[in-house]
Amino acid sequence: FALDCNNGNIFHLDFDECKHVLEVSSIGESGAAVLTDNGMLYLFKKLDDKCTAKINNVVSIASSRKLLIILKSDGRVYELHDDKLIQITGFEGLPIKVFAGGAHYGLITYDGNSWTWGCGTSGQLGNGYFFNLAKPQKVIINNDYKVINASAGEEHT
Repeated sequence: FALDCNNGNIFHLDFDECKHVLEVSSIGESGAAVLTDNGMLYLFKKLDDKCTAKINNVVSIASSRKLLIILKSDGRVYELHDDKLIQITGFEGLPIKVFAGGAHYGLITYDGNSWTWGCGTSGQLGNGYFFNLAKPQKVIINNDYKVINASAGEEHT
């Protein structure tokens, strides 16, 4: 797998027993997280071909400006803080995907609901308010609709 960086450097990375890279997310300004088809997440603090950590049984990843969000196959959601996994709680349902914006985060559950947390000063959390949330809160949505996918940008979802 070759990873082309903004500075023109190309890094060739080898992954254990995988055929496909499913997702790539940046970590801060110089790191990357690579999720492969065998459920292994490879973390690179600096883009220098050296894997700094591996996390198994990962289903989905997303990154904000500073944090990586990880959904594991057991339905647990984590934020990665300085190489430590901090579990996110306070939502209902089985998560199937995570997403992130500039400084806000979200997840979609199997039953079609979405939960968000983080910076909400521009209304990007979808809860009708304009303030930050430390814990996930269910997104306000018409009961006739189910969320099947979501993504986020700097100040929108």
